[in-house]
Parts: sequence; C-alpha cells; structure tokens
Amino acid sequence: MKNRVLYIDDDPPILAVAANALSRHGFEVTAAAGNDEALDHLEQDPQAFDLVIQDCLRPLGRCLADVGPPDELHGASGQLFLRRHIWRLNPALPCLFATMDSLGFLLLADRGLKGNPLFHYLTKPFGFQEMIATVRNILAEQGRPNAQASGPGPEQQS
Repeated sequence: MKNRVLYIDDDPPILAVAANALSRHGFEVTAAAGNDEALDHLEQDPQAFDLVIQDCLRPLGRCLADVGPPDELHGASGQLFLRRHIWRLNPALPCLFATMDSLGFLLLADRGLKGNPLFHYLTKPFGFQEMIATVRNILAEQGRPNAQASGPGPEQQS
C-alpha cells in the first residue's frame, strides 16, 4: 500500500512537478489547486491521507469564511486556517508547510504549532530530493506503513 499525500499549491506548474516527483518516488498523490479543493478532498474522507503538504502563500478561499478573520496582531494567513480545518477533520494527520518564511513567523502566527509533532516545514527554495527525504522521515516518525527512512529515491540509488 502506498502512502497517500495531499499536495496543495495554487501555482499549477509547481503543483504538477511536485505531484509528479512524489508519484515517481512511490507516493499516491492527490493534487489540490487551493484551500477549497483541498477541503473538498478532506471532507469527503478525513482518513484518506497520510500527510498533507501545503504551500503557505495560497489565497484563503472559504477557510476565512469558515473560521473567521485572521488574528491581525500576528498576521496569520491561509495556511494556518487550512491547518485548523485539517486537524479538526483528522487530528492525527501530519502537515508539511512549504514556506518562504522562517519558522518563527509560523509559530508567532499560530501558537498551536509550537512543539506539535504533526507540524513540519521546509523553507523555500528546496530541492525535490530534500522534499522526498523530509516526507519519508515524517511518515516514518508517524509509524506509517511503507515509510522509508531518509535518503535518495529509487532513481538516485546505485
């Protein structure tokens, strides 16, 4: 059984390339072009995924209407609203944030992330091999079946 990943990004070329890279490394990938599409997938079956990877600079979509306005003091953005929805639907689902911001911004924006074992991040720019290794490590930490330890993907091994 393949590990199932929901990959969310509002940039179609990045979404396609990232989903393809994950698929080539043995993951079953569902690509979502924004918060609304991602929530549709999650609401259909909250247990359908082993990991969510989300770009942090997407538009809010309906997340803002469902949760309310961001905390103006901390400038919380769309990824944090989506994270709240994800963990409301499936409290055990790990999330990997792809961000250009430092970890400090995310922790300031949402204090519920600090020390949370389901919260992971990669700072942009990152290579796909780094993303694959990070995904494998997260799934292995979570005890997900078929998660491999970090290291090169199949086409990188000699």
